[in-house]
Amino acid sequence: MSINIYRKPTETDTTINYRSNHTPEQKMAAYRYHINRLNILPVNKEEKEKEWDNIERIAINSGSSKTL
Repeated sequence: MSINIYRKPTETDTTINYRSNHTPEQKMAAYRYHINRLNILPVNKEEKEKEWDNIERIAINSGSSKTL
């Protein structure tokens, strides 16, 4: 069985800005959530690659480097 990862139409593709004064744990919480969801859900290889690209785009939009 394979499913797709759903994103609400109102999602902004950003998280806490990398340069903010929040703790590193708070900044990384969203990425841990997205990566954990990607690893737990039974998505096919193409969907995993697409979701990983989404996670990288969110990181770039939030001011962090491409490598997580």
